Amino acid sequence: MKATIPDRAKARDLMRTDLITLNAEATVAEAIRTFEEYHISGVPVVDGAGTVVGGFSVHDVARMDRDSTERENSGRGSFYMTNPLDEPFEEEDWFDAADFSTEAMGPEKVKDWMTHKVLAVEPDTPLAEVCKRMVRESVHRVLVMEDQGLVGLISSFDVVRFVAGMAPAKASAPSKAAKKKTAKKATAKKR
Repeated sequence: MKATIPDRAKARDLMRTDLITLNAEATVAEAIRTFEEYHISGVPVVDGAGTVVGGFSVHDVARMDRDSTERENSGRGSFYMTNPLDEPFEEEDWFDAADFSTEAMGPEKVKDWMTHKVLAVEPDTPLAEVCKRMVRESVHRVLVMEDQGLVGLISSFDVVRFVAGMAPAKASAPSKAAKKKTAKKATAKKR
């Protein structure tokens, strides 16, 4: 049986427009804190003029961490990914900066570790074509660009939400759990 995506659906029908971006000059530590704070796993990277120059995700951090430690130490402080189906998902614990190595939390810049290849589509690209490109390129997010400007982003979860008939996700302000966690860490550091 072949599943189909609604024929008339376009990128604009499910793209997020309330985007979080990182400046290429940001540190990897700042990026990790952004992932944790907003419960996201990747973002478009822009230069000082706001032009998209790449993307940065937890995959890039994992690659960085692996390259710097050569995976000799897998104890707390090293970043690793588990199969999300093996254990229950606790959103507030998903991206905890404490789970990353000290190398990843150092002064390295996003521009030195980001993915430079940007996969982008136009707002009127059919959703079926967006999905095919995501599969061909093995990516979890596609930028939506118009007149060389970033106008949206589609993640694999956005596609799932759309097919399931659920409302599109919106970039959220830091969660109460993230705010509490940040407050606890600040209090612990003062002691």
